[in-house]
Amino acid sequence: MGNRTFFIGLKTGTAFLLLTLLSWSVQAQDIDSSELIPDFSTFSDSVKIEKIKAYLRQPKVKEHQASQQAACQEMIKLSKASNSIRAEAYAQVRLYNVLKVPEDTARLKGLKDLIATQYYEHLACKDRQEYHLITAANWGRLEQQDLAQKAYHRTLKLSDSCSLSKQGAYNGLAVINNWLGRDSLALAYMLLCVDELLVEEEVDSIRLSLIYNNISIQYSQLANDDSSLVYVKRSLALLRHPRSLIRLANLLMRQKRFQKAEKNLQETEVLIRKNPAFAKYEKTLVMLQSRLYLKTGQYDLAVKKSEIALDLALKRGNIQSIYYGYGGLVQAHLANKAYLADSLEVFGKRLNDEQVQQSTLEEQARFKTLEKEKEILRQEKEILELNGDLKDQEIETLQVRSYLIYGAVGALLLALLLYVWVRRRQVRAGRELEKLRKQAVKLQMNPHFFFNSLNSIQLFIAKNEKGLAQKYLVNFSKLMRLTLENSQEDTISIQKEMDFLHNYLVLEQLRMKNFDFEFKVAEDIKELRIPGLLIQPLVENSLLHGFADIEYRGLLRISILKAGNDLRVEVLDNGLGKEKTQAARAKVENGHRSFALGILQKRLANYSQNAVEIVYSAGLKAGDNLGTKVSFLFPIIH
Repeated sequence: MGNRTFFIGLKTGTAFLLLTLLSWSVQAQDIDSSELIPDFSTFSDSVKIEKIKAYLRQPKVKEHQASQQAACQEMIKLSKASNSIRAEAYAQVRLYNVLKVPEDTARLKGLKDLIATQYYEHLACKDRQEYHLITAANWGRLEQQDLAQKAYHRTLKLSDSCSLSKQGAYNGLAVINNWLGRDSLALAYMLLCVDELLVEEEVDSIRLSLIYNNISIQYSQLANDDSSLVYVKRSLALLRHPRSLIRLANLLMRQKRFQKAEKNLQETEVLIRKNPAFAKYEKTLVMLQSRLYLKTGQYDLAVKKSEIALDLALKRGNIQSIYYGYGGLVQAHLANKAYLADSLEVFGKRLNDEQVQQSTLEEQARFKTLEKEKEILRQEKEILELNGDLKDQEIETLQVRSYLIYGAVGALLLALLLYVWVRRRQVRAGRELEKLRKQAVKLQMNPHFFFNSLNSIQLFIAKNEKGLAQKYLVNFSKLMRLTLENSQEDTISIQKEMDFLHNYLVLEQLRMKNFDFEFKVAEDIKELRIPGLLIQPLVENSLLHGFADIEYRGLLRISILKAGNDLRVEVLDNGLGKEKTQAARAKVENGHRSFALGILQKRLANYSQNAVEIVYSAGLKAGDNLGTKVSFLFPIIH
């Protein structure tokens, strides 16, 4: 009966689709393409494209995907008839945008290649950008994340050359890196997306509110609830939306500010009741209300809200939501003795590394097999002894075999323990290295640098120095891109590190206006490799402390030279010197410098068998000021 119902439904759906396509086919036969836009062939290419845009915006066209595809096909046919390759190229991109993954995957691939080979050079910059964005989004939906990232980076290069907004590409890269678990990179791309939005003449406040909310989520994933709270409040300042109100309530509950959290949830409840489009947030709302009432001891209300949440989850058939619904209901009933529900939540966190688990199971199976053999030998020995047929030599042989088995079992157990210990140590080392890399990225992405950069751009604009503002923005964008690219590799070439430092120093030079800089690096070592983002913390210290109060032109020199089998890295300045800035550092830094140098010391140790010492000494002398030199040796990586 079930199969019959399925096939009847399938036939009905197929018939409906055929009728829809047939109706469009009849319309196409009744209306000649040239009559859709009167006098189309008499217009210029740019006017033809505008006419196509207006036609495709009609409500009857936008109503269904099938109607959109048919309309695009008609526009392609019309453009071909009037020999307008530019209008035809534009219509092909519109069709490319209408097709969907996964149902149109094969057709999309063919159209993608067709546009790239026949129409790309005839597209305007804006339409080329859209072509790359659509391609990247399709690769993302097909879970081809590497190809999606490449398409987004091509979009960024095109946006640079055509002076177009990069927010679409930055937003896409943020989504991909979030999906891949690269939370720091996802956050950085979101912040870049905000920069792009803020420089537009008319800021899209709804979109900006959504991005601020997503930034808040990313900060929470990085265990930074203070910054998360700042950005969700910015989101709500632009738009009172259930997603941001729920997020703010969740953060307030973590801080045990239950009264304010409840007010936010009440406002959310009112918005959902007034607007049916917000109904999708109801399940999350009632689950959070249940948690709030649990924490404030209002157990009857907690049970009521948990029952509503479970009912919504069961209606929608979402397994994870049903699990949390039952967990919340159990907690509400058990009140402050919710050990059962807590054990359900902890259960999923007890799984170890899959490879370690698999190898452990295999070794345990072999151990059990040996134990069985040992037990069989013991039983054989007992039977022989009872029958009186066992000779001394046979007993001695069985004993030797027993000792060998015991030894093998012991060796296997020792090997198993050793393997598990080594594997777990490797996993911990890998996690530590990744943690250090993320912390190094965070040092480059610290909020003070972002705020200083944005303030500098705002100051240039206020002074009507548009050339300096544009120069600063271009270098800032390059610096962010280099930071993101370099942070994804364990090591980078010395040339790439120099490019990154050059962009950073150009920005700081435009902002501070009191120093020059130079590099001293031999040509034959520029392709050698060092850990990415290695030298910037030392450079930042020189600028922050060495040149803060000088009344002359500062000089910063970065030197990388060969020293036997090592590289000698030196950062020299002609600033105040270590003695004069030591007291000021203790007041101003608040731990940032020691934290930055601590991260640097640990990263160096991961690449060297010997201890790496960071040495401070006198630098470039300027009058009474001795300057500062910071240096260290690092093993050569080819």
